[in-house]
Amino acid sequence: MLYAALGISIVLVILFIYVELKHHAHQSMLFKGLASLGFMFVYAMAVRDWFFTGGFVIIPFTLNTLIVYAVLLFLGLSSGLAGDLYLAIRPMHKEADKAIINGGILFFAIGHLFYFIGLLQIETFSYLSIIFGLIMAIVIYLGSNLLHFEMGKAKIPSLIYAFILFGLVGQSLSYVMQGRFTTFSIVFFVGALLFALSDLILAPIYFKQNKRPIIIILNYVTYYGAQILIALSLIYLR
Repeated sequence: MLYAALGISIVLVILFIYVELKHHAHQSMLFKGLASLGFMFVYAMAVRDWFFTGGFVIIPFTLNTLIVYAVLLFLGLSSGLAGDLYLAIRPMHKEADKAIINGGILFFAIGHLFYFIGLLQIETFSYLSIIFGLIMAIVIYLGSNLLHFEMGKAKIPSLIYAFILFGLVGQSLSYVMQGRFTTFSIVFFVGALLFALSDLILAPIYFKQNKRPIIIILNYVTYYGAQILIALSLIYLR
């Protein structure tokens, strides 16, 4: 069932990207919701397979640790789903563009915090997360000024979001660097990295009105790839 869920999720993402490129706002919102439900379906099947293959009793993680991680993962993915649906209304409310973007930022920031706390159930806190988050927030601040991004009221929320997102990348990278080259650590790190790449690609779409098809495709491929990998990470936590 997990492979079937992956296949369905990928098909839904392809359908959504096709509709999105046609610029039909209402249809796009529908298919975006379905694509995002796809990674929730992958998560559900990962939980199912994890349970039936004895994931609950595998050392070194305790039952409570695994359950807490699974719940936090669900909350993070749900926040992403909510953020996707909220941002999908942008084309229909152009007068409130920056306010909607800020709302989407909030949903995804909450999701990343759930992922971050989930990682802390598996590994110890690393200061690399703060260092990397701060460095990248500064880089993005300088880059947005250099590229003349029209961020307006979204600038401060975007920088705070960048700190949280790249903090997550730093924490997951620390786990890999500590010599824990497990499938779980690599899958989660690649997922977090794809999330960061997705948002870096998204920035010129939102703040420079760069809506070339290739940019849009890359944004959604990296985003949904990130969410699917993070959803899949549970199955490798053993």
